Amino acid sequence: MAVLETVLGMFPPAGVVVFVPAYGLWRHKGIVSDRWHNWKPMILCNSPIHGIIEQPWDEFFGEEPLRHESYPGSLPAHEVLRRARSRLGESYFLFTFNCDHYKNYAHGLPIESEQLRATFAVLGSLSAVAAAFARG
Repeated sequence: MAVLETVLGMFPPAGVVVFVPAYGLWRHKGIVSDRWHNWKPMILCNSPIHGIIEQPWDEFFGEEPLRHESYPGSLPAHEVLRRARSRLGESYFLFTFNCDHYKNYAHGLPIESEQLRATFAVLGSLSAVAAAFARG
């Protein structure tokens, strides 16, 4: 039994993407692990400070409530976790391998960052508007 059915539904199952707010509109994302610490699942994530780590639930969430995004892709959880752990210890790079890239890699999806794409789209639109105003 998967740790008493994930402690009777208190926590999302392994492989689910969770997040905490970061820098305003961004989200720092992680993947629920099948390993536990202090009766809570660990979180695999790509941290700007520590790189790719598996950290305790309370360290990832801090005082933030549980927020989960989804289970993207179709790989089984054991494969998602194997892929996620295969990158442990690697460094974080905002533009080439951030927490979005890592989440997508682990789930077997195209390695891209939806958040970076959206940020660049907004910045592009704002610069186009600024350029239009500058021309008069």
